[in-house]
Amino acid sequence: MSTDLGRNIQYLRLQSKESQEVMAQKLNISRQAISKWENNVSVPDVAMLSKIANYYDVEITYFTSDENSNMIQYYESKKSSKSRQMTFNICSLSFMNKFCSQQKSLTNPN
Repeated sequence: MSTDLGRNIQYLRLQSKESQEVMAQKLNISRQAISKWENNVSVPDVAMLSKIANYYDVEITYFTSDENSNMIQYYESKKSSKSRQMTFNICSLSFMNKFCSQQKSLTNPN
């Protein structure tokens, strides 16, 4: 799993000068969940990732890898509801692919 996701979440939180406790209260989750994300022990689900993006006023694409950025930028430029939904779907698939790959490597280390 890329360590970028955890680093990006932590960066947003620190830029807002918030503790994990404050962020957890705002998002209605546990401080331990945030700690796990920032330390790449686990990852938030897509719905929570969207909530984090909204809370810090960033696009959900902030959390995706560069390999998808050209496609995402194309759909974002369309500014229609349909293309925004498609962008969200692309981000969701990318995120789930990374998550599933990590889960697979954790269950089958060899």
